[in-house]
Amino acid sequence: MGMWMMQSLRREFKHAYSFEELYQLAHIGRYFTSVVDVNDASFLAPDSMIKAVQDYCEKTGQEKPETECELLYCIYKSLAKCYAQTVAEIEEVTGKQYDTIHVVGGGCQDRFLNKLLAQATGKAVFAGPVEATAIGNLLAQMLKDKVFSDLPEARAAVAKSFDVKQVEI
Repeated sequence: MGMWMMQSLRREFKHAYSFEELYQLAHIGRYFTSVVDVNDASFLAPDSMIKAVQDYCEKTGQEKPETECELLYCIYKSLAKCYAQTVAEIEEVTGKQYDTIHVVGGGCQDRFLNKLLAQATGKAVFAGPVEATAIGNLLAQMLKDKVFSDLPEARAAVAKSFDVKQVEI
């Protein structure tokens, strides 16, 4: 589901919060314990994401989020839990353990979610670059044209050229 749920909540709030304000509100709501299955069909295209989250919590016997802080934290915590489960599934399928997660693209700017992801997985999380798709396409072409000898060399060039930060827990 990804950030769709957050964007939907943001549209429903009366105030047009900046992303920084959303992070602060979610941080305030970190006392809230309910989580939702972000992949549940009820979150695909609800008339109201707020009501869908509240209904899901009620249906599953959990406390219903009432405030913007509780709604935001519920979604953030649920997304981090889902991402952590996905990482565990990848490790199980591949038979490999990974100690690092790279969050790229627009989602790398969400410091609060990246911090929750690091906490949920116990892994180092690196955020960036934002324009990962374009950079990846360029690297593929450069590898084909032998500008880089191999993928590790190309990745090293990205690490030197773009702002990639380790998420602080």
